[in-house]
Amino acid sequence: MGIWPLIYKKKVHIFRVDQTLTTKCTLNCTYCNMYMPYYDKPQHVNIEELIGNQNKFLNMVDYVSTYHLIGGEPFLYPQLDTIITNIGEKYRDKIDNLILTTNGTCKPKESTLRLLNKYDVYIAISNYSNTIPKIAKKVNSVIQKLKEYDVYYEDRNVDEWTDFGDPRIENLFKDDSLIEHFDKCTAQYRGIDNNRFYYCNLSMSADESKIHNAEKDDYLLIDEIESKDELIKFDLGFTPKGYISLCKRCNGCNTGINIPVTPEDQGLREL
Repeated sequence: MGIWPLIYKKKVHIFRVDQTLTTKCTLNCTYCNMYMPYYDKPQHVNIEELIGNQNKFLNMVDYVSTYHLIGGEPFLYPQLDTIITNIGEKYRDKIDNLILTTNGTCKPKESTLRLLNKYDVYIAISNYSNTIPKIAKKVNSVIQKLKEYDVYYEDRNVDEWTDFGDPRIENLFKDDSLIEHFDKCTAQYRGIDNNRFYYCNLSMSADESKIHNAEKDDYLLIDEIESKDELIKFDLGFTPKGYISLCKRCNGCNTGINIPVTPEDQGLREL
């Protein structure tokens, strides 16, 4: 998807990019793929930083298949309306799927619901009610509100997911093994934060939570991207080492390392 538009149209097409709005969450899932239990001081990302990152990145690209607003719990973010409006008014025509993922436990404001409808924001509900029954009433209440405002949503019952591993523990050490691991992974999830375009959104969150310090080859500084070719090559996985540093600590996607976990467990895991 990135090669053809660049070669024949001289345009930059990114398949997917995630942006974290907040590291505050209503749950504390032990095996959270975004490592939320490891943030010492969960907080909302500064609005000026969020808007600045959005503007820099979306002015640089021609098209994004999926622009994904994530958390923590995005509906906790107090200035969510500003974020949605900025994307909706300036960039909606260059984004195919504008998605917000929620655990369904936090009811959006009326003004937010109107904006979700206006700018065709797709709400992906990760519904953990089967394993955390106490949240079922809240999730159902959110779904009713989305229906009331004609907001398109998907209610995904999530009983388990894959444990990507503990980023505090290194498993792979040799370059050949890391390159093979990286090539198998085929992760599609880029991330933008702090003026950085991360190859992997897990790497982004591990870096921000301070449980793993990203290395300079794990991301591009958005201000310093010199060409469309540079951005597309990095997006397609042509990293300087053939992998990123988190690969040493991550089970990856589609690697055959499938460890099912459940959201029922809450809090930090033991080493």
